[in-house]
Amino acid sequence: MEKLKAELILKANAELAEGPLWNEEEARLYWVDINVGELHRFDPATGRDECFSCEEPIGTVAFRKGGGLVGALKSGVYLLELEDVSCKKTKIIDPEPETPNRFNDGKCDPAGRFLAGTCYTPLPDGGSIPGGFYSVSPDGSCRALLSDVSISNGLCFRADHRVLYYIDSLNYGVTAYDYDLSSGSISNPRTVVTVPKESGLPDGMTIDENGNLWIALFGGGKVICADPESGNVLAEVTVPTRKVTCPTFGGADFSILYLTTAWENSSPQEREIDPLGGSLFAVRPGVKGLPSFRFGG
Repeated sequence: MEKLKAELILKANAELAEGPLWNEEEARLYWVDINVGELHRFDPATGRDECFSCEEPIGTVAFRKGGGLVGALKSGVYLLELEDVSCKKTKIIDPEPETPNRFNDGKCDPAGRFLAGTCYTPLPDGGSIPGGFYSVSPDGSCRALLSDVSISNGLCFRADHRVLYYIDSLNYGVTAYDYDLSSGSISNPRTVVTVPKESGLPDGMTIDENGNLWIALFGGGKVICADPESGNVLAEVTVPTRKVTCPTFGGADFSILYLTTAWENSSPQEREIDPLGGSLFAVRPGVKGLPSFRFGG
């Protein structure tokens, strides 16, 4: 198994950095700090990091074909435009108007739909309000792809667009679904990668040009590269902080793997021992990724 090590590129001190997304036209890395409701735009060439307030928790963003972004916020899915230090929000839909759940990870599919899911909310009696996984079309229509979700997390598509890989974190693995691109429906779930609980919680995920999956292990201080055909781990990227949240490929030729991390729920003592939580990291894994899909018809 190949062993790699990620290097620090920005000591951001974000509570819960997530959703890294490379914009090839701008050569910038977009990312969010979920709980504080911030969207960031980082320039690796200069080290400059810009911050835009969304005034509520934001789980993830994707680019739109006509410019601007689409984002999954606490109160629903919105079209976003950046203005000085804030985001102009135009609401599309809230798939869960009666729950306290918040959105987490998401991406666009090759047809321009925005796929994003929510996190469950624990209740005082030991029960919970389950999350869901949704598909929002450019015309504003929305459908639930999955219900009874724990923590909706990483997703990506096989190169032929016929398979969706998806992580519901508390399942400790990656599930593959047959994907009907014309209708946006999923079927035939099967586990293709299993993550041992002692390795960390599977979080964000991306795919490389060879069809292998790069999976962040929250609490495990690493990202693994796994072959979804065999389930074997091919490579491991160690990160000098424990709570690794999400990888994405970027750079001029998509040969750099960017990583977000967090310090959420860490005690003062844990933060003293692990001071780089909430920073951005990068590594050149020797394989390239692919551009992200964009929202719109």
